[in-house]
Amino acid sequence: TIPELVYKEMPNIPNSEKRDPAPQYQEPLSPDESQKLIQVPAGFELELFASEPEIINPISMNWDEKGRLWVVETVDYPNTVRNDKGTGDDRIKICEDTNGDGKADKFTVFAENLNLPTSFIFANGGIILSQAPDFLFLKDTDGDDKADVRKVIINGWGIFDTHAGPSNLQQGIDNKIYGVVGYSGFKGDIAGKNYEFGQSVYRFKPDLSDFEVVSNTSNNTWGLGLTEDNSIFASTANNTHSVFVGIPNADFDGVEGIPAEGNKKIDGHYAMHPITTHVRQVDVFGGFTAASGHHFYTARDYPASYWDQVAFVCEPTGHLVHNAKISRDGAGYTESDGWNLFAGADEWVAPVAAQVGPDGAVWVLDWYNFIIQHNPTPTDESGGYDAETGEGNAYVNPLRDKSRGRIWRVVCKGADEYKPITLSMDKPDDLVKALSNDNMFWRTTAQRLLVERDNRDVLPQLYDLVNQKKADSLGLNPGALHALWTIQGLGAIGTEQKANEVLAEALQHPSYAVRKAAIEMLPKNESYMEKLLTEDLIHVKDPRVQLAAILYLSKNAASAEVGQALYELSREEAINKDPWLAKAVYIAASKHPDSFLASYKKNSADFDKEPYKATLDKSQDDPFKDASIAEVLSKNYTGQNMSEEKTNTSAISEENATVIHIKTIKNELKYDVTEFVVEAGKAVEIVFENPDFLQHNLVITEAGEKGKVGLAADKLATDSQGAALDYVPKMPEVLFASALLDPEKTVTIKFTAPEKPGIYPYICTFPGHWRIMQGEMTVVDAK
Repeated sequence: TIPELVYKEMPNIPNSEKRDPAPQYQEPLSPDESQKLIQVPAGFELELFASEPEIINPISMNWDEKGRLWVVETVDYPNTVRNDKGTGDDRIKICEDTNGDGKADKFTVFAENLNLPTSFIFANGGIILSQAPDFLFLKDTDGDDKADVRKVIINGWGIFDTHAGPSNLQQGIDNKIYGVVGYSGFKGDIAGKNYEFGQSVYRFKPDLSDFEVVSNTSNNTWGLGLTEDNSIFASTANNTHSVFVGIPNADFDGVEGIPAEGNKKIDGHYAMHPITTHVRQVDVFGGFTAASGHHFYTARDYPASYWDQVAFVCEPTGHLVHNAKISRDGAGYTESDGWNLFAGADEWVAPVAAQVGPDGAVWVLDWYNFIIQHNPTPTDESGGYDAETGEGNAYVNPLRDKSRGRIWRVVCKGADEYKPITLSMDKPDDLVKALSNDNMFWRTTAQRLLVERDNRDVLPQLYDLVNQKKADSLGLNPGALHALWTIQGLGAIGTEQKANEVLAEALQHPSYAVRKAAIEMLPKNESYMEKLLTEDLIHVKDPRVQLAAILYLSKNAASAEVGQALYELSREEAINKDPWLAKAVYIAASKHPDSFLASYKKNSADFDKEPYKATLDKSQDDPFKDASIAEVLSKNYTGQNMSEEKTNTSAISEENATVIHIKTIKNELKYDVTEFVVEAGKAVEIVFENPDFLQHNLVITEAGEKGKVGLAADKLATDSQGAALDYVPKMPEVLFASALLDPEKTVTIKFTAPEKPGIYPYICTFPGHWRIMQGEMTVVDAK
């Protein structure tokens, strides 16, 4: 009964891989036929919840307190960008299964006339919707499931690229809303404060206060993941499908001497695993070039190996949902290949979102479209034909489908039967009970409703939950954890004596996650800082708790006691072997430099012996590679700055250096200068600017060695350390190279031209780019 795929010749099909014969057009399949070509792991079943004509181009989903699925549909994507007076054709739809057969049979349009919405979150009795250039607040006030309130609450999200705006709004257990944004960035006012930032992870309170850019990311960011203890992860579109955010930007404020980088690319493999050869990509061939989403499995219906340890990263160009296995590594994490949760051999299958639903199954939004690529715009040279760049910075293609979409559920066989739940502010006892539900969706929903209800009558029940001194096999006590954050959300900490006592007791809770949360919400004052030191929480066995404790010290007033404690930490081998803890100690010591350095000076005789060296990896610029934390801090905070300005040089240039300006060309995978001439043995400076939306570098090779270096770069793309090396192979054929530049960045490469005249190629070694992005430096005899 496997359907036969039908192909035919059709124009407008990109061929960036330069396949011979060129790709053909596959006829679409019905949902039933397509389902037969989708694989899920043994022990799982695939079930269809909804499809066209009721669902078209689904891009985001969430569930309300009744367990009903809400879906964002965007037929305007990617080229239909409305002006201020126009209305869009996009919608938010409520999908209900009213007869319990597992399929939606009731569809209600909550909001319409939208234009390019990307995600939403329930808040303040309605929803907050990301729709660049705005965030909208939509609310139903008369109970008919249709929004009758619609207002702009934030304006300033970039709109020049419709796949690089804000997305992935999610509820954190810390009572904040999290989201990501791509390179379209933000410039505007939020709650009376001006902000300007590019691709990043951000968070804010539901009333828009305390807006914070948590961490800047490397390229277009489409994925966000929050674990059950609120650890933060992300995915970016191009060859970085898993990122761990360990230290927020704010902790680096005022810190000198080390890079302000609080996130790290952790993906441990390059390849995705499609089950068809019909995969069309523009770069990162065979890898993750459109990584979307990073939701964790946060229920208990799947096998235990999934619980809070597998993130689902969609790869629509590969027609699959990847299992990213996330493992602890000290205070940080690593990722390894868990293969697929969902993979289609139907070329139209295009998963763009996968997350745990109220029933404990993973729900998958299938964009179901033959054309996935947004940009760069194909040219005859790069894609087999010349296309037009349209609105939204996306190339125009008549093959983009506007009539289909599917919603799937990946169900574990043998899981307990799901019994529908409905939560309500009118039943606070049920909300408190739901804080211990084995599905984090229900826990966060109950917590949100309790905080929005804003009534402290539930505090005694919450105190009882926090005081349940037990932890499960993962070191979690979900009920205690969510109860503690609910207490914080109700404003009881610092104002209710009993809340303060419960918080203090939580610092010694058996669950690491509860201890970590208690530290994160501790008021910033001397008495709590002393308690942290007295109870020796900076030496706990769990590095995740230790990281929170050390960073807490950085937020308090300086003292001799704290300086001494930090100095002693800086001497510990376990600290220096963990890059996150080493960086945290440096940050905290930087906030207490006088007391820290006083302890260092008092004990300087210790350094007659070889000190422990921190081992931050190359992507963190090795600030402690050749010196201890104390030595680096001493140099940076006593006027003897160790960090000299770093440039990509092979020789110091002279004042009469030949200066060459080279830019990337937006959407074309090309340099704007492809030929230039320099004199042998003379100083050269290349000012390399990247106005494109992808990452690029510039690598100059030996004459005739372009192909060898390019192939080595292809191999390096599959290396987990490739990004840390800027995808520049370590080989003698590489003469000079820039760093890998993010969009809108500039770098200067300084070197002395080779003595031997000849033609020296330069290429971009980002995965898949070198075959197109090329130029030549001609070296001539000096005059």
